[in-house]
Amino acid sequence: MDILVERELHAREEARQLFPGIEEQVIDEDLLSDEYYQCSVCKTYIYLSQITCNCTTNSVCPSHASELCDCEISTRILRLRYTDQDLMDLAAKIADRAKIPELWSQKYNAVLNEFERPPLRTLRTLLSEAERIPYPLPEVATLKAFVERANEWVDEATSFVARKHQNRRKNERVWRSGSRVQELEERDRNQRSADYVYKLLDQADELGFDAVEIDMLREKAEAIEEFQVLAKKALDGGNVDSLEEYAELIDEGKSLNVDLPVLDTLERIVDQLKWVEKATELNDLFLTLNEVLEVMAEGERCGISLDHELMRQFAYRRDKGRRWEDKAKMLLSAEAVPYEALYALLTEATDLSVHKETYDRVESIIERTREATEHIANLMAKATSNGVGSQPTLFEARRLAKVIDELPVKPTDSINFKKMLMRSEEWIKRGKRLFGKTNASANQLEDHLSYVLARNKHVFDPTDVPKPEEGESPGAAEAKDSDDGPYCICRTDPTGEMVECDKCKEWYFEAVDYG
Repeated sequence: MDILVERELHAREEARQLFPGIEEQVIDEDLLSDEYYQCSVCKTYIYLSQITCNCTTNSVCPSHASELCDCEISTRILRLRYTDQDLMDLAAKIADRAKIPELWSQKYNAVLNEFERPPLRTLRTLLSEAERIPYPLPEVATLKAFVERANEWVDEATSFVARKHQNRRKNERVWRSGSRVQELEERDRNQRSADYVYKLLDQADELGFDAVEIDMLREKAEAIEEFQVLAKKALDGGNVDSLEEYAELIDEGKSLNVDLPVLDTLERIVDQLKWVEKATELNDLFLTLNEVLEVMAEGERCGISLDHELMRQFAYRRDKGRRWEDKAKMLLSAEAVPYEALYALLTEATDLSVHKETYDRVESIIERTREATEHIANLMAKATSNGVGSQPTLFEARRLAKVIDELPVKPTDSINFKKMLMRSEEWIKRGKRLFGKTNASANQLEDHLSYVLARNKHVFDPTDVPKPEEGESPGAAEAKDSDDGPYCICRTDPTGEMVECDKCKEWYFEAVDYG
C-alpha cells in the first residue's frame, strides 16, 4: 500500500511539472463504467488519477496526455479520486488495520507474560476482539477452548455459591425413581459436599486463571474449616451450653450451603434438647394414649434412647394405658357386663393415658345405662300406681326395652321390667282372643275396650226403667233393680238392626258383631 501511494503521488507530481497550472478536480462519485478508469491509449488502470479534457469523455495517463485530443495542452484537466492528503490518510488507515492482527498477538503475548494466572475477564476480552478480526489468528483456537472451559468452571462455582441450603436428611424425596433421576440425585449430592469446594479449587489451579469466583470459593473453604472447628468444640462440650447457642451455630453452618456430617449431628442434638424440653412439660399433663405414642415416636426419631428417664416414664404410661385398653376391649366384647365393673373401669381411667374414643365409648354406655335405669324405675313406679290414667303406655315400654337390648350393660331392674312387659303383652293377646280380634293391633283393641266400657256403663245404669205400656202411667212401672240383676239390657237408642226383648217386648236391642 505504501508503494502504491508513493508511486501515485510521484505520478501526480510529474503531471503537475509537465503541465504547470493544470486544473485539478476531485470526484466523489464513481464513474459510469470501468472503461472510464482505463487509459484510452495504453489501457493502464487510472482509478486514482487521470487526465481528461472537456471535449471528450476519454481519459489517459499522464504519459499520454498529449495524445488525448487536439486541444491546447492547457485545456487538460487532472481528475483525482482522492486528494493527496486523503490518499495518505487512507493509506495510513489501511496500514493501521493491517497491523491489528499483529497488535492483537502482541497484546495476547503481553498478557500471558505479565500474569502468572491471567484474569479471566481479560482473556474473554481478548477472545471477543479476536473474533471480530477478519484474519485467521493461530492463538484463537487455543484461547477459545480455554475460555470455554473456564466459563464452565465459573458456572459451576456460581451455582454452588448461590445455592441455598436444603436439609436433605429430613426432606428426602423417596417417591423419586428411575436411573436418570437417581443419577441427578447422586450428582446433586456430590455437589453439596464440602469436598466439592476443594475439587473446584483444584480445577481452578490446574486451569491457571484468576477470577472473583475463585476468591469466593477460597473464602467458602476457610469458613467451612472454621465452622468444623467450632462444631467439634461444641460436640466435645467446650463452648456451647444452651439451646439458643446450638441454634445459632446450626444457622451459621446452614449459611455455608454444604452438607456437613457435623451439621447433621448438631441438628440431632438440638432436636433431642427440644424433645427433652417438650417432654418435660408434657410429663406433668394429661395425655391420651395416642399423644404418648406420638411423643415416644418423636423421641425415637431424634435418637433418644429407650433407657432415658423421660422415655421410661412415657413407656410406663403407655403400658398402663394399653392394659386398660385391653381390659376395656374384653369387657365391651362380652355379652353382658356388670355395671359396677364398667363403672370401676371408667374410674380407673381417670389418671391413665388411654384412647379418647374408648373412654368416650365406656362413658357413653354408663350414661345410657344410668338413664335406662332411671327410666325403668319411673315406668315401674307408674305401673304400680293406683290410677289407670297415670300408667305408662305400651309403646313407651317397648321403646325402652329396645334401648335395653342394645346396651351391653343391663340395668338392675331390667329383668323385672321385661317380666312386666311380657305380662302386658300376654294380657293383650288374651284380650284379642277374647274378643276375636287376634290380628288386630293394640290400638284397635283399646278402641274396642272403650266401646265395651261405654256399653257397660249404659246397660248397668240402675236408674233406667222400661217404658210404660199403653194406658199405664209412668210411675206404675216396676223398678229396674231385682235379685236377678238389671231389669233389662235393651235400654239403648235405636241404631238399625233390632230384636224384641222377651221381657219388655220392645225392639231396642242392637245386634252387635263381635267377630
